Amino acid sequence: MPRTKQPRGEPSFITRGVTLSYTAKTDLSQLLVHTAPDPLIIAKIEATLGIYADGKRHLDNPPRPADYVRAFASLEKKARKLSEELFDINYYYAEHLSIQGVDCFSIAPELNKLAEISRKACAQFAKQPSTGRGENSALMVTILHLRRIFHKYYRGARTVHGASRAPALRGTEDDNEEQFVRTALDAANIECSDLRRLMGDPRSTPS
Repeated sequence: MPRTKQPRGEPSFITRGVTLSYTAKTDLSQLLVHTAPDPLIIAKIEATLGIYADGKRHLDNPPRPADYVRAFASLEKKARKLSEELFDINYYYAEHLSIQGVDCFSIAPELNKLAEISRKACAQFAKQPSTGRGENSALMVTILHLRRIFHKYYRGARTVHGASRAPALRGTEDDNEEQFVRTALDAANIECSDLRRLMGDPRSTPS
């Protein structure tokens, strides 16, 4: 039985956010050293967690080279076919289209251009490998935004670092930040078994 192809993600998507429990809101606020949950901050955390909940399929599943080849091969075929049909169209039909503001004879060259660009795209992507899996893009983006929230709203004592954030130089702020991210992820049932390593990844590190 053939396997069902997983649809590829889209570059934009709608996120509904994740509703946090009162306990989670309180715990996160304490890690920010706030006396009580701030509705604006909580809303930002919930929206950020929604990036993973609603965007994982899109961010972790972008089109691969083989998908580009299939898409552009189909575009080339359809563009050439329609261009040929417009070139050979009956004059009466062409005149009717012209009255409606459509010049089919000017569209044909653009279709030929689309077909040629699609052909070149197929050749380009056909040379690239399509193996491998996603790299936890949704999780990394979620961690990055949670860390940005922490850095912006943290009211505790700041830890001063040198050029390196080595474990030996960790302070209360670092511990709170890691626990803040972990608490948020746990509250949204997002699995993350190696959070400290992921927080050391440049992709999840605020600039």
